[in-house]
Amino acid sequence: MHVQPRRAAIVTLLILGACAHAPRIETLHSGQWPAGTSFGIASFDAGEDAALRSRISACLAAKGIAPADKPALLAQIGVADHPPGSAVLLDSDNAGEPKKRRSTRWRDQSLTVSLSELSSGREVYRVRAAKAYRRSSPQPPLSDLAEAACQAMGDNPAAPAS
Repeated sequence: MHVQPRRAAIVTLLILGACAHAPRIETLHSGQWPAGTSFGIASFDAGEDAALRSRISACLAAKGIAPADKPALLAQIGVADHPPGSAVLLDSDNAGEPKKRRSTRWRDQSLTVSLSELSSGREVYRVRAAKAYRRSSPQPPLSDLAEAACQAMGDNPAAPAS
């Protein structure tokens, strides 16, 4: 008789363990990576985090886009905290099955980096990193989202010029 309660306890622990994992950071990107050009970061004096701006600048430079006084691209950084299912979509968001809506106990925090041509205003590349968190928990650190966005940047490099 000791086998059944023990088996039930093991199954219960496995189920609870599977539910207890931290949500992972999801990244999406669209456009072609514009390596070999220059960028400047947009500043709207909205109290953006200087460490976040520095991290994104360093990442862009490490990925082959140099900072410049007269840049070809404008880098814009956006941070959002919103209910699940209410984010702005990228073209790649629409691929595959629609995501299930989580309960209202959850929120999504996202970081978006957009690169646009200064000459035309056309967006050439966008990356978004997002993580779900419980409303009762603290927000995920922006540094985690910045790191995930940085790792995703340049995953689809532009073809070399011929």
